[in-house]
Amino acid sequence: MKMFTAKNLQRLAPVLFLIITFFISFQLYRSGVSMPHIDVDFTDGVADLRGFNFTSAIAHPGGAEFYPGVLLPPNELDTAAPGIWDSSAKYNTVRVRMLVPENNYLIYGRSPDYASRIFINGVLTDTIGWIDEENENNNIYNVTQFRSMAQPENGVVEVVFHIAGIIRDTPAYYGLFIGEYETVETQLFHDTAYGLIPVIIFLTCALFYIGYFMFMPSIKTNLWFALIALIIGLFISQNWKIPFSLLPNIEYWLEFFWYHVFLLMICVCYSFFTRSLFKIPKEVPVVVGAFSILLTILLAVIPLHIAEQFLPVHTAFVFAVMVVNILLITLRIKNFQKEHAISFGGQIVFMLSGVFDMLGLRFLGFWDFSTFGMLIFLFTQMVAMYFVNNRAVENEQMLTVENASLGKLNAIKTELLGNISHEMKTPLTVISNMSQLTARHSTDDYIQGKMKIAVAEVERLKSKVGQLLKVARFDDADVHWDFEPTDVRKLINDTVHTCFHSLDEHNNKLAVELPETLPDIKADSNHLPGVIINLIENAVRFTRDGKITVRAVSDGDLVTVSVEDTGSGMTPEQKEHIFERFFVGDKSTGTGLGLYICKKIIVAHNGGISVLSEPGCGTTVSFTLPAIPKEGRL
Repeated sequence: MKMFTAKNLQRLAPVLFLIITFFISFQLYRSGVSMPHIDVDFTDGVADLRGFNFTSAIAHPGGAEFYPGVLLPPNELDTAAPGIWDSSAKYNTVRVRMLVPENNYLIYGRSPDYASRIFINGVLTDTIGWIDEENENNNIYNVTQFRSMAQPENGVVEVVFHIAGIIRDTPAYYGLFIGEYETVETQLFHDTAYGLIPVIIFLTCALFYIGYFMFMPSIKTNLWFALIALIIGLFISQNWKIPFSLLPNIEYWLEFFWYHVFLLMICVCYSFFTRSLFKIPKEVPVVVGAFSILLTILLAVIPLHIAEQFLPVHTAFVFAVMVVNILLITLRIKNFQKEHAISFGGQIVFMLSGVFDMLGLRFLGFWDFSTFGMLIFLFTQMVAMYFVNNRAVENEQMLTVENASLGKLNAIKTELLGNISHEMKTPLTVISNMSQLTARHSTDDYIQGKMKIAVAEVERLKSKVGQLLKVARFDDADVHWDFEPTDVRKLINDTVHTCFHSLDEHNNKLAVELPETLPDIKADSNHLPGVIINLIENAVRFTRDGKITVRAVSDGDLVTVSVEDTGSGMTPEQKEHIFERFFVGDKSTGTGLGLYICKKIIVAHNGGISVLSEPGCGTTVSFTLPAIPKEGRL
């Protein structure tokens, strides 16, 4: 059922996404009313708006007075001679005087690519960027919006701009707009709604791919793409000054900080996305993330006018991230599949759009190229992710079929091993009994010796068959556990007594060292003794004329049981693989299943098992089990 749902989700989600985004975008486009903007002649340094119909339109004065190379206070402009706009000058002062009827007016405009201060009737109302009048160390700032209320004084509204940090040869003064408060707010709402279209597209996309990731968490590419879409949506809203329109009193430093942090977050998520989709070196997103964190801290803790000096580094870093990722992707072109080619093309467009945007070009005269490039990036990545997710769904379906087949095979294997074990018990018991009987009644030492060997081999074969069956059950999780509070001292003593007969094989001595008290543990008495027996038998097998010591200690939270011998020890290679199935350190002995089973049992008890050994210096195998807290003991 899950796979059927995943397949339908993969097919229907892109169509559903397009329908939702188109509907919302269309409604936003239709929302509000676009008020007409009428250019007004500017003559003799004044725009005469006394006859303008402010109830149905917004006025756009068609000129201004320019004072190049200086920053003049508003009260000194009447004594200065205006000139022409000079993009090469470090500073420019701009004045717009308007004759208007008595009323409350809202003035707004956009300040592109320069720092500025705005005075209305001699009062400072807005500051954009940083103007340093002493050191001429000015900060340029990418397009922002200003708006202020104004009341005429003696029928005149005077707006003065101090402009610095101009980066273009073409005139950068875009002018201003003035209208009645309700009329301007209607227009600004319309502009905000229009700017919200790409924001809604990206945020809706983020929502869809977060859903994809929640439904298929194994595909991390969906998560990184969702985060990219989310952050780009927030970034576009910031770039379009939508938060500024909703919160007109937001401070410039906060706007500045989030604008650049959003860019850094896009870089980090983009690098992880590229890593996930194209398998570029993992060091790339790690380095990008570390450097982004460093830049974010710098932007947050140092003064604003100093932070703004890092903008060239910031811009270079953003483009470096794009270029490095694209170059690394290029190295993998020979292994491209169709989703890789589509994603790669979208990333190229994304990077070029940023270059065009820096050059001041605009798409269709309204959206900047970076917004257009982001939309191209979004849709190309969505197409690429469609193929990625489709392949993942198909692979999951294949894995489901394969797992079902493997489950049936495992069941057959377990049943077969169980049948073999059951069927072999009777003949092995007969062989063992007949061999012992023959040895007991024969007076021939040679025959007695051979019969004893036969009995030992039969017992070894029975042990191997039993271990194989136990391994099959562990692998299939077909084991019943019965955990209950257990006295560790009693369990160890009772178990050790069953092992004394095996010490005669190699003339070893067995010692048990236990403290007077040990906390109880929750253990399965049918399985845990087998671990101790196996460890002792292994110690006996590799120890000659030595000593085997069983110890137990407690630190309050854990009980540690260890079996130490003075035998031949292990090599580092043997220690590395000792708990693996079918691994034997000595090819002449053992099945390679004993320690594997021991680990399975200890892990089922929420414990751990480890080995310490050096060649010729003996071996210590220890396992730890959680103790029952005092308040939980009877």
